Amino acid sequence: MFDLQVNTQTVAQGSLTVKFSPGKVFNAVAFLNLVGKSANLTVWDSPGGAVVYTSEVNLANNSLSVIDWYTYFFEDFDFRSEVIFQDIPPYHAGVIEVTLTSGEEVAIGSTSVGALIDLGSTQYGLNFGIRDYSIKKFDDDFGTVTFLERAFSKRLTANLLIPNEKLNYVSRTLQDLRAVP
Repeated sequence: MFDLQVNTQTVAQGSLTVKFSPGKVFNAVAFLNLVGKSANLTVWDSPGGAVVYTSEVNLANNSLSVIDWYTYFFEDFDFRSEVIFQDIPPYHAGVIEVTLTSGEEVAIGSTSVGALIDLGSTQYGLNFGIRDYSIKKFDDDFGTVTFLERAFSKRLTANLLIPNEKLNYVSRTLQDLRAVP
């Protein structure tokens, strides 16, 4: 969960609790590629200090994939695989504890801790898709196709509405974050 790769996972049976100090100011924590039924986040203001934030998210929230009556009754139940806690009070020496629970296997693919940055407002008309790294092999002699499933990455393109006085700030921020996971 700390190797900066989304497709690898830290795995445990039943529950997983991890406590760590990021060593930098943060006001948001994201967990990607989750497997479990609930995620609980607790933040202390310092090691051995007071609890300043706690939140629990039910990952067994099927409302994200229910778009009509058919999907409600006949589609497979879907669990959330991404959670972002973004209302954390900022602390430099903060300590984070995440607990992921389930009656079965639990897993966390990636953990991102940092300061949430408001770059602007997204406009209508975004584009979304994936980049698939799977391989399709064609056997020309027998006409068969073999698939080797591999990882994929999500892609999003959106236009931002940025006030003129904020343009240099946004430009500098994006330049500083290039080549950073």
